[in-house]
Amino acid sequence: MILTEVLDVSAAPGEALLRDSLARGVPLVALLGQHAGWSAGLDPVLSLALKKLTKEPSKGWKALLSREQHPEHFDSWLEERFARRAPSSDQIAIADMLVSAVFTSSIDPGWSNLIAAGGREPETILIGDPLPPIVRSKRRPPIFYLFGRAGAGPLETRPPSTRQLLVQRRLRHSANMLRNVLEVTTPVGLIVIEGYDPAHDWLKAEELLAVLSAAPVGGVLWCGGDPEFAEDDQETFDQLVRNGIIIRDDRSLAQIATELRASSEEMATPNWDDPDLVTLPNGKQLVTSPRLRLTTQASALILDDSITGFLPPLQSALAQNAFENFHSIPSGLRARLEGVRRGFTIERDFERHLQARLKKALERHHREAGAIILHGQSGTGKSIALARAALQVRTDSLTAVLFATDRQPNPADVLAFLTQVDHLGATTLIVVDVPLPPTRFDELLKEFRSKGRRVVILGVSYRIEEQITRGNDRYIEAPRRLTQGEQEKLAALAVEYNVPSKLSIDEPYALARFYWQLPGSRRLLAHGLGKEARSSQTSIAKQGGNTQIARAVTALGMALMQAGYKGETSIIEDVSSQDVEGASSAAKVIDYIMAAARLYKSVPVNLVLRAILKDRVSEGTAFGIDLVHGVFRDQDLFRWHYGDESGEELLVGARLQLEAELICNLRLGGPVEEASRLIELISQSYRAGSEDNEETKFVTDIVYALGPDGPFGERYKDSYVDIARALTTLREKNGVMSARLMLQEATLRRHYIRTHELEVADKERILDEASRSVDYALRLIGQSGAQRLYASRRTQENLWVERAATYGYLATDAAQRNASAEEVWSSYRAAREAAEMAVGRVDTYFPLDIALWMPLRVLKNGKQLGELERREIEADVQATLDIVDSAALDPDQQERFQRQRFNLGGVLEDKPLSDEAFGELERLGSTAGYYLRAREMAPAKPEAGDRADKSHIAAAEKARNYLWLYFEKVHSDARCLCLYLNCEWTVATGRWLFRGTRQPLPTSDETLHRLHIVVTDLLALGEAHTQPRYRYLECVLRWLTGSEGEAIAAWRRLASDTDYVEGDRVLNRHTVYSEQGELRLFSGIVKRQIGSGRWSVYVPSLRRHVDLVESRRQAGTIAIGQVMNGFSISFNYIGPIIDYGAEGA
Repeated sequence: MILTEVLDVSAAPGEALLRDSLARGVPLVALLGQHAGWSAGLDPVLSLALKKLTKEPSKGWKALLSREQHPEHFDSWLEERFARRAPSSDQIAIADMLVSAVFTSSIDPGWSNLIAAGGREPETILIGDPLPPIVRSKRRPPIFYLFGRAGAGPLETRPPSTRQLLVQRRLRHSANMLRNVLEVTTPVGLIVIEGYDPAHDWLKAEELLAVLSAAPVGGVLWCGGDPEFAEDDQETFDQLVRNGIIIRDDRSLAQIATELRASSEEMATPNWDDPDLVTLPNGKQLVTSPRLRLTTQASALILDDSITGFLPPLQSALAQNAFENFHSIPSGLRARLEGVRRGFTIERDFERHLQARLKKALERHHREAGAIILHGQSGTGKSIALARAALQVRTDSLTAVLFATDRQPNPADVLAFLTQVDHLGATTLIVVDVPLPPTRFDELLKEFRSKGRRVVILGVSYRIEEQITRGNDRYIEAPRRLTQGEQEKLAALAVEYNVPSKLSIDEPYALARFYWQLPGSRRLLAHGLGKEARSSQTSIAKQGGNTQIARAVTALGMALMQAGYKGETSIIEDVSSQDVEGASSAAKVIDYIMAAARLYKSVPVNLVLRAILKDRVSEGTAFGIDLVHGVFRDQDLFRWHYGDESGEELLVGARLQLEAELICNLRLGGPVEEASRLIELISQSYRAGSEDNEETKFVTDIVYALGPDGPFGERYKDSYVDIARALTTLREKNGVMSARLMLQEATLRRHYIRTHELEVADKERILDEASRSVDYALRLIGQSGAQRLYASRRTQENLWVERAATYGYLATDAAQRNASAEEVWSSYRAAREAAEMAVGRVDTYFPLDIALWMPLRVLKNGKQLGELERREIEADVQATLDIVDSAALDPDQQERFQRQRFNLGGVLEDKPLSDEAFGELERLGSTAGYYLRAREMAPAKPEAGDRADKSHIAAAEKARNYLWLYFEKVHSDARCLCLYLNCEWTVATGRWLFRGTRQPLPTSDETLHRLHIVVTDLLALGEAHTQPRYRYLECVLRWLTGSEGEAIAAWRRLASDTDYVEGDRVLNRHTVYSEQGELRLFSGIVKRQIGSGRWSVYVPSLRRHVDLVESRRQAGTIAIGQVMNGFSISFNYIGPIIDYGAEGA
């Protein structure tokens, strides 16, 4: 048959073909490319997406594909941009076409919403197998997303981010979908192609043309300009056109559809010829005509008998699949109703109250003062409760039910349906699942009653304050917490459908966690939260635009106002109906709060307001509670509390951290954007200062949470240096001085270098910034008077460790970038000094670890260093290894230490020091040669145990004798002194120094004096060698050999410095033994009471005083002058103490 015989040749071929297909009612299948609906220009979402990925502008979505996967939550961010962007007029015109199915390479989720107009209920298809039960329907058209659609969800449903994933998507899904295009169209139907650009579309030309090649003559309408194919594909396309399979029309589908609609009333009001039955009470039935159904379902779904009819059972595997789809893929209302009927949800306790209240309202609809309102926060099951209530009403009382989603129903659309129900003597329940203020539902009810209609309205709203709902039973709340019974139901549902066992059921917020942990279910929860957040944004913008900042008016200000200047500053001035980029002040309010709440932190509300008003008010402006109320009133998205007992600092956060996480994923789309919002808050925190200030606490906590030790590890690593520089600016520009923040300035910069490959110049600049900030902090802490910066002991220790780590990075960087030997050696010495300072001040493993990895990397990479420098470094490493007591480390530190020691084994010289090298070291004034030779003689301390064997003692004696022989030359070398102490102690006691408790002390006076000389020389070398253990040892030796008073004074200083820092300072480390190795017992006289339960006892045989701490048995029995017998004397960081618990050695 020739086409001109059946087509109206007076019209363009494409328009005639489309008109004929619509008139005959044959299947019409739209195949939409990625440019569909945007023939006049680029989709703005594409430009925003390319900008976010820092890509060059492009005409096509192919540019979105990268070599690596997109940032986390990019798909959620992209979905939010589509939701914010208004559809084009072309998109609307295309969506208004009554198609039987849609196949699209677009990833815009908005197509589903656009096609869901005029009473249609499209079904979204995201996977290629199996096919949906209905493959073509004008009222329920399936939309096949060939490459997934933007938004969170299972990986299989999301758009590909790389070319590799695109290929996988083609093989697994799009190919299967395309294979069914002709089956869906049927031989008599029409395929309409719109918005397809072969050069930029993800759909390959050969795949599309292969499908079209099997279409009948006149079976394809190709709209728009001539496509630009590659050579082979162009030949195939031209052949299909010549054969009459493809009919070309240069106009867009939107233009053709608009002209058809304008020229034919039949085209504007199609006839579906699909009557449905609604059974009403008393055996009455309402048969809805296609026109009535079309008009009504433009605003609300009619719950007809098919919805509550027979539900075929599903086999186990299909039921599991349906359950997961129900909780993961946003679908139409019919799918929700079916899922409720199949038992895919739990029935919450409040639902029984809701159903009882509805029953009462339907029985006396004329006495209802307003709509029934179900309210509560997102994720509490409101939509499920509405669906269950509608089904319950429909099955129990056969009441007519209309169910509206997405928008409030238009009275004109549903009035005809209500009128017919009224004529049959029945009442209609209208359920509106659109969160709106209760007044909107009340106004809708009044409109229907003004027409004499018998109607009950059930609406939904976000949580309403108790002072409004108290005493009014039309308000029913969906509580955010689950009852015990609800938790048990949820547990049973989880078991039935194999929800992962890690789900924590026994918690009040288990419902939100349930949605969060189900495969792909986050999308549904995020979808609801996104709507609530946009609603709050609109409300905040409106309220903020009407709220002014009150100021005192000066004489000049009065004159200006009289001249016509209003002098008012609104909180929010950039109010816009569309905010696709989310850059408005109202959007930032939500972003600020949610970004902080994602990290489990609340924000001072004054700081939020200051951040959005930073360019419009002075730095000293304070905001009162009335101003806060004017902006944030009625916003249930947030939770408030005071940060202090006095109630002076109001904080705002999210209802749940889980909600904040989902909202951030949608609105911000990744850690860099979240950190950017928090940096804006940090930059406005100029009121931070003293440690007890709530703003200081917020900045300190939020910066720590953003760092590598925060709750999300290194998630924000790309923003570390920006956060650190914001803190530096805050300090330098606003004078915010905080030791903890200055510590973070350096820490974040160092971790940024650790986690990124940087250019040499960038690395040097960042390390220099880090070292300057930590040095400046330590300099301020060391000052006196008003200039002194307060810092806790723990913060000071962390600053010393951070300083050592930063200088260590400078040294290793010099070695890695092949700097000169002089620069490497100079950097190493500075780093070594910094590490020694940290080791001397911080009695933990962290500075020791730095003192190991720093020289390890310098030795490994510093090939330009000579043998003497390398030997010097090896001596430093060996000295550090001698200090570390691996038996005292916790498991993580033990593992790290063993790894460092293993790595060191690969770079240390495993050969004796030659005489030539020794002589050269000595000539240069280095004592490293003496240390290395003594270290070769000394015993290796075992991993565990406190006793040395005979071979250890013999080796220790040899090394001790060597060092004592050259003591005049090595008495200023800390490495040699520490080694000597260890060896002398082992020889004198047979034990390893500082290992174990109640260890025997040397008994020889000569040995004690010699040890005291050595430890005194060690401490005299400076702060780098004043570790608490050596200060303690000096106190013990001084008490035994010298002045008791000086020893006690030194002990008091040690006790003060280690208070709240050294957890083991009260352990009895050493005990006095006899020369025969037996526990030595003493007698003494109680001289005075020195504190509660503490006494001073004089020991005549030693002519020394020791402390006695009452035991429970001794409480109340000790008195001055009392003689104490049979005790031993032990020592700890507090001083000498009477010890009844020691045993014989």
